[in-house]
Amino acid sequence: MVKLFGVNHGGRQQEVDGSTWEVYVRPSSELLSELSQLPKGARVGIEWLSRQDWDRVHEHVETLIVERGLIEKFRAGYDSSLDYWDWMERFCLDQGLSVVYLEEVECYLNYNRVKIIELQHTARLQEMCPKRGERDLDFMVRVSAARDAEYRAKIRARKVHEIERENALLRVIEESDLTAALVGLVHSDYWWTNAQKLQAENGILFDRYSADEVPMLTGKHRRVQSLFQPNRTPDRINVFGREGLRRALRLLSEGDVTGQKPNFVGTWDPTNPSRGYFEVFVENEIELEGRPHILGRIEDCLGSASFAGHWLSNGIQFTKEYRDCSEEAASSQLVYRGTACGDEWVGFFEGSGTRRPFYMVKADRMKPLRMTQRWCTLQQEVKNGLS
Repeated sequence: MVKLFGVNHGGRQQEVDGSTWEVYVRPSSELLSELSQLPKGARVGIEWLSRQDWDRVHEHVETLIVERGLIEKFRAGYDSSLDYWDWMERFCLDQGLSVVYLEEVECYLNYNRVKIIELQHTARLQEMCPKRGERDLDFMVRVSAARDAEYRAKIRARKVHEIERENALLRVIEESDLTAALVGLVHSDYWWTNAQKLQAENGILFDRYSADEVPMLTGKHRRVQSLFQPNRTPDRINVFGREGLRRALRLLSEGDVTGQKPNFVGTWDPTNPSRGYFEVFVENEIELEGRPHILGRIEDCLGSASFAGHWLSNGIQFTKEYRDCSEEAASSQLVYRGTACGDEWVGFFEGSGTRRPFYMVKADRMKPLRMTQRWCTLQQEVKNGLS
C-alpha cells in the first residue's frame, strides 16, 4: 500500500500589466513530520526527474525552438526553478529515505515535440493578415480555421502532458515498491477519486490521502507556506479537468463530446469552434404562462451544465449554469439569446461580465468549422434583415 501525498510545488503570480514572478512554496511541518516517521530506507516517489535528465529535457526543447525558428519559449515548468523538488529530495535523503524519480524522460521529450507543433500554429496565427481583395467574411473563416488548428494542437499536447505522463507516473509507482508518493494536486485528486479503478487496472492501492495546499494569495508573494490537510477531499474542479480533456480528445477523433445523440449542437466560440463545441439535451418540455419552455442539460469540454429556456416568436432564450466543470467554466449563470434562421440560431450570451456570440443548430452533430461558416453567413443575413 502507498501513502499518497498531493502537493502544490510552485507556480507564478501575474500582475495586471502582464508581468510575472515565481512563487516559491515550502512544505508544511506536518507533511515533513509524516515523512520523517517513515521507516529508514523506505522508498518515496517524487514527481520529478533527476537533474541530469532534466538538463537533457531542457536542452532538447532549446534545440527544437532554434530548429523551428521560434523565439518564444513555452511555460511547462521550464522557466521555473527546481526549488521545491530539490528541497524535498534533500530532506528525504537526510531522513534516510530512498528517493525514486517518477517522471520518465521520454514522455517529456515527446511533450516537447508536440508542444513545439502547437507553438508553430500560434506563430502562424499571429502572422495572419487579410489577402488583397479578400472579403472580411472569408478572412474571418480563415482565421477561425487557424485558431481551431491551434486549439487542436493544444489538446494533443495536453494529452501527452496530462494523460501519457500520468500513465508513466503510475507505471513507475507500480514497479517501484513505494511506501509513499508525492505528486501534484491535480494528479493526486484524480487518483484518489478513481482509487478503485487504479487498483483494478494498475494494481496500485493507495491506503491514505493527505495533501499540502497553498492558501489563496492576495498581494505579492515570493515565498509561501503550505497548509496540511491530513484527510484531503479531492477538488471536483481538478477531477473534472481530466474529464474535460477526454471530451476534447473525443471531439477531435469522433466528432462529438459525449457519444450520445443530442437535440441541438453549437459553439459558444464561433471564432474557435472546437473549443466552444456544445451538445444540448432537452429532457423536459412544459407550458408556462402560455409559452413552451424547455429544460435539460448542456455538455461541452468545460463541463456539464443545466439549462432552462423558452422559445420566442423569432428565436430562443435560455439560461445555462455549470455544475460539474473545469476551472475555465463560468462560475455565474449565463443568459443566451438567439435569432432563428430556420433550424439555426445566432446570437449572444452574457454573464461573468462578458458578451460573446454563439451559434446553434437542430442536429446531432456538425463539423466545428462548418459552424463557423454558417455563423458568419447567418450573422450577415440577420444584419441585413434588421437594417
